[in-house]
Amino acid sequence: MPETKQDLIPQARAMYAQLLTIQDIADGLGVAPSTVRRWKAADAQAGMSWDADRAARGYNPRALIAILEKRLAAVAADEKLKPGPWADVVQKISNVLNRERERLGDLTVVLGILSGFAAWTAADLDDEQFRAVSRAIDAYLSHLKERNL
Repeated sequence: MPETKQDLIPQARAMYAQLLTIQDIADGLGVAPSTVRRWKAADAQAGMSWDADRAARGYNPRALIAILEKRLAAVAADEKLKPGPWADVVQKISNVLNRERERLGDLTVVLGILSGFAAWTAADLDDEQFRAVSRAIDAYLSHLKERNL
């Protein structure tokens, strides 16, 4: 059964919490940006702050990709959409999904660089310097994993 616009509000909240723009959320859900802004404002009046949720959750690329893939599957299965609008919505969701997959790739590069830096410190620093840098890197990697994976 196709989703109603009301069914999309939790997805919009989750996408906003994952740092997507209003335009990307609208594209991903197949609604107008003004609709997303209206949902956000209505939630604010009801005491639900999308911005506070965004700050509390932090970016999780895998969660966002899962949301977008679920939405893409729902649109692909919607037999009520005519071919033109269907293709447009699928293309917009695919574009947002590809941008998020690229961001995930960037995170992998960053983690690789940090790992390389850790190996270099092990080879070129004395024991006291190495332990200090190692503790800092371990803490930072743990922080990244908590927020992003």
